[in-house]
Amino acid sequence: MLTETQASPSAFLIHNKKNGDSFEFTESGVLNINTGTVNINAGTVNISGDLNVTGVSTANDHVSSGISGKGHVHSGITTGGDDTKVPK
Repeated sequence: MLTETQASPSAFLIHNKKNGDSFEFTESGVLNINTGTVNINAGTVNISGDLNVTGVSTANDHVSSGISGKGHVHSGITTGGDDTKVPK
């Protein structure tokens, strides 16, 4: 048997004995997924709350507060060592 399911006073755990992957639902409302890769195939993924990313975030474009990371422009460009102003 490759998987083990157990309920405990603090969590519900699904554990793959062969490779150590697991899904844990804690009493405090946390879902812990321990695996190499998670694939989500959906038309839309909605996240309500803060998103913390450790590592590299890859996308065609990152948009923050309506400003495209790929297509935004800067005003006040001058040659030399000056920094640009905020994007618009």
